[in-house]
Parts: sequence; C-alpha cells; structure tokens
Amino acid sequence: MKNFSYIRKERMKNINSAGKGRMAYSEQELLPIDQIKSELHSLCAGSRSGDLCLFTEEKHTAVISIDEGKIVGLRYRVTRGMNALTQIASIARATIRFEENASSAPQTIATKIPSTQKVLQALGIILDGAKINKKGGCKKILVVEDSRTQRVIICRMLKQNGYDIVEASDGYEALGQLDKEKPDLILLDIIMPGMDGYKVMSLIKEKPGMKNIPIIMLTSRDNLIDKMRGKVSGTNEYLTKPFVYEELIAKVDKYLYIDNSNTLQNVKA
Repeated sequence: MKNFSYIRKERMKNINSAGKGRMAYSEQELLPIDQIKSELHSLCAGSRSGDLCLFTEEKHTAVISIDEGKIVGLRYRVTRGMNALTQIASIARATIRFEENASSAPQTIATKIPSTQKVLQALGIILDGAKINKKGGCKKILVVEDSRTQRVIICRMLKQNGYDIVEASDGYEALGQLDKEKPDLILLDIIMPGMDGYKVMSLIKEKPGMKNIPIIMLTSRDNLIDKMRGKVSGTNEYLTKPFVYEELIAKVDKYLYIDNSNTLQNVKA
C-alpha cells in the first residue's frame, strides 16, 4: 500500500516552495480525493496562481484554475463552469500536477462560475468553517506581536487553519500594514515597546473603514482592570498567554466563521 502521508508531505514541500515551474507526479501516485481537496484548500489559502490538474483513473483530465487564491476557472474534459464542478466533485482518486502561473486560467475566466467560497463548499473542502472574505479570497488576519517566537507560533496555527496572515513586530509596523491593506481581524499584543496595544488600537479605530474590524488582545495579564481598559478602548476579546491552539482558533472563528452548510444544490441555485 502506498504511503499517502509521505506523498502529501513531499507534495506540500514542493508546492509551497518559492520556485516557479511545473510539479509533476507519476500515474502510480493516485491520491484520495480528500488529499486533493486539502491541496486545493492550501493553494487558495496561500494565494497561489496557476492550474491544479487532476488526472483520473479513467484517464480523464480536470483543471482548476486559481488566480491569487481565487478559483477563476473549472474544466472537466471539454466541460466548463458549473457542469464541470459537478463532475469534479464526483472524482474518487486522481494524480495531480500544479502548474505555477499557468496560461490556461485566462481562457477559463470568461466562463461564469460561483465564488471561491461556493466552489469550495460544493467540493466539501471547508470542514471547519469557511475562511473566505467578501472578495472571494481567504480571510486575512493581522498578527501584531513583538516576540518573534510567539508570532511564528501564532501565524503557524492560523495558516494551518486556512487563514491568510500579515505580520507586524510592533505598533508602528502594524499601522504601516494597515495603510496597505485592510485585514478581516487583528490579533494585537498589549505589551510592546514604543507603543502599547491600547494606543495602537485607538489609532486603528481612527482610521477610515477600520473602526469595525474585530480586535483580539493578546496579554499575559488576566486582571479586571486590564479587561475594563480594553473594553473601553474597543477590543472585542481577550486571549491570555499562554494559550493553546483550540483557544486561539475558537476566538478567531467566533468572528470569521461563515456557515458552510450549503450543498452543491445550493450553489447551483
């Protein structure tokens, strides 16, 4: 029996590398559809661009075209769009190849397809809640933490759960990131050099369009005074360090979770 976990590990190592090019796999590496779904989810979460090609046991070809994490094209043999989605959803096993920045995506954009969120829902990929924003890409979280070790751990947890991450090591860098893009949620450390989390939060609330972004404060302090100060400043939640994976994801999902109960029939409607 083939060691699928080993294949998965090697495949992710290749696809997440900085290099561009074609990733090919032999016919012997038939992967279960659940692993292929996980692959697609990772590509969308990583804002990748290119074609994910599936080669079925029946020698049929399916292509899912991705542009910066958004699914922009679907093809199964000669069928495109929603009809192709129905057929792709029925695939049991296939070999795969990811072609970075492939040329076929622009050809499929003209075919009308649902949003990335609905495509993923139809394929049954998002098992723990959709991490999709209103623009169709993965939801983005700004992590503001001066401890590099803590920041790496937090970002890894969130990436493993399908979120897109922007990092900042202090308040000044965080405000600079907010000038470039608007996140869907902010994880903000309280105790930081130069500018503490309370000051950063007050400045964020003053920025146009930023007032309603959920902010979860990260703190090693768990006393009533700090919680009251945070509440007055406009924080939505507190997360006391040290915390475990489940606590972090539960807090984040509380604000970014989208019901994924739709079926393929709902998508067609």
